[in-house]
Amino acid sequence: MPVQEAIDKLNAEQPKTVCPFNSGSSSTQHTPTSDTKLEEGSLSPTMLFKLQQEKESDTEEGHRNTKKTVRDAEIILIEGPKSTTNQITEIEKGLERQVDILRVAAQNQCDEIREGTEKRIAILKDAADRQYDEIEKVTVKKVAMLKDAEGNQLKALDDMTKYAERLTVNAV
Repeated sequence: MPVQEAIDKLNAEQPKTVCPFNSGSSSTQHTPTSDTKLEEGSLSPTMLFKLQQEKESDTEEGHRNTKKTVRDAEIILIEGPKSTTNQITEIEKGLERQVDILRVAAQNQCDEIREGTEKRIAILKDAADRQYDEIEKVTVKKVAMLKDAEGNQLKALDDMTKYAERLTVNAV
């Protein structure tokens, strides 16, 4: 694993430090460097000890942060493709659900339109039948009236003809 090798290499390069005034009971040894050597008129041993502890603490915290960053990077490298694939899969599933929902909604709308159209056709057909019945009734009445009027006219004409014949017979 190349990442772990890089971590091990970083850990090997960092010097292990302890207090220069320690009796050596620590598991790590320290070789004094120029910044930890006491010089005349420099800081007191106690101040140097505190500074050295702060430096070690900062170094250890830096190592921890580096290790955490490397672990996070490993997780991203390992989990990244899985996460992306999972996201793509979730998006595809979501899109399929939306398509299904839209398909059902469209089918429901088609069914409602069909039912509404069938109801309107039935209403229009019923209205047309009623109009036809009304027209037929009116037509039958008018035909009856016309026949009646025709009969009355024929009767009147017949009566007038008879009257004219009587007048003619009387005149002769």
